[in-house]
Amino acid sequence: MELDFAKINACRRAYRKWLKTIPPHTYDYDNEVCCCFAHLLSNEAEKDGYRTYKVCALVSERNGRKKGVSAFLPKADGSGFAEVSWNYHMAFAVEAPVYKDSPQTELLVADPVLFGADLVTLSQWKKTLACPDYAFLTARKGMSLQGSPRGYWLSGEEPADLDAHAKEQIAQVAEDVRKQKFLEDSARNNPALQKHLQYRRRQQYKPLVSMLGRKAEQHRKTILQTSRTVCSRN
Repeated sequence: MELDFAKINACRRAYRKWLKTIPPHTYDYDNEVCCCFAHLLSNEAEKDGYRTYKVCALVSERNGRKKGVSAFLPKADGSGFAEVSWNYHMAFAVEAPVYKDSPQTELLVADPVLFGADLVTLSQWKKTLACPDYAFLTARKGMSLQGSPRGYWLSGEEPADLDAHAKEQIAQVAEDVRKQKFLEDSARNNPALQKHLQYRRRQQYKPLVSMLGRKAEQHRKTILQTSRTVCSRN
């Protein structure tokens, strides 16, 4: 079936409207509040009549091995890419028609931490977090997700007020971003502070706007390995 880009763009515009309800730049850095973004943004999607789901990538214990969920994200200083790991990673998805002359739907994942303001298909999202030992969960929003009664997170007992908890956690991230911006402004005439901030920047990452970042890193590693092999032979 042929994709209908008018339908896809309509969904993308809606998602960008929902993003405006989240404090700006809070998802631009490595963070551990992905479940909060997923919860509040899915609330906004439901207001617009979308059927929403929670999607989660988590560590599996296949063959007795455990490995954290990870993705390659561009470094904030633009010097390359680094692997960021979590115990699990969560986003939300909307069920939307995407084909011409057909009511058939697909799940489009809205993950601001990895993809900013772009929507991706569920299969693309899984590939970004690709690892043979990962387990992937999908459930309707508000339904149980691996023992989590309302599918809010996978971190144990859920808060009584999910909306309040999500807003509080994101507000804390927003405050951290505000402090970071203040420090950067203050460091313009302070070399010692600039050096400290440069170190801190290496620990923070901008969102992955496409899978090109990961592919570029893999390509770089391949080139380096090939060069070492050739040099060793010579």
